[in-house]
Amino acid sequence: MAAAPDIGGFDTFDPRTGPVPANKYAGLGSALLHGDGAGTEVFTIVPSIKTLGGPKTDSTQIDTTTLDTAGGYETFVMGLLKPGTLSFELVWDPGHPIHLAMMTDFANRTLRHWQIQWPDSATTGGPTQFAFSAYVKSWEPKAAPNTDLTMTMELQISGPIVQSLIGGGS
Repeated sequence: MAAAPDIGGFDTFDPRTGPVPANKYAGLGSALLHGDGAGTEVFTIVPSIKTLGGPKTDSTQIDTTTLDTAGGYETFVMGLLKPGTLSFELVWDPGHPIHLAMMTDFANRTLRHWQIQWPDSATTGGPTQFAFSAYVKSWEPKAAPNTDLTMTMELQISGPIVQSLIGGGS
């Protein structure tokens, strides 16, 4: 087997054109937006998010191994795609209308529209946006001396995650 070419710190290699750099972005400026569910839906930024993780997608693997499978390895086919979950930690303001709305969504089992906007507009013409529907699956407040009052929340995504560029991107 031939050795992989030295691509000098680049992330990928295109055999036709050579090394292809990948852009790097800071997470600062990422935003989670909560839809209000109205006919002409208005999305509001969820304020004071410290960390945003996900969406964490997955898939179902269907085991197709049989007694006569050649080679001694299990075999699989892809089943249904699982849209997964999104988790985030925020500095919690118990009286903030959006923070209250998310807790109400949990209590009422409300399927809500959400968006994530990523801060990559300098090179993509974006920003890149993920749009999806989700339930508030869980929430957990946390308090400790000499730290922010925080809350960790998890959304259960239902259906596809649609990726697009917004704000004039192509």
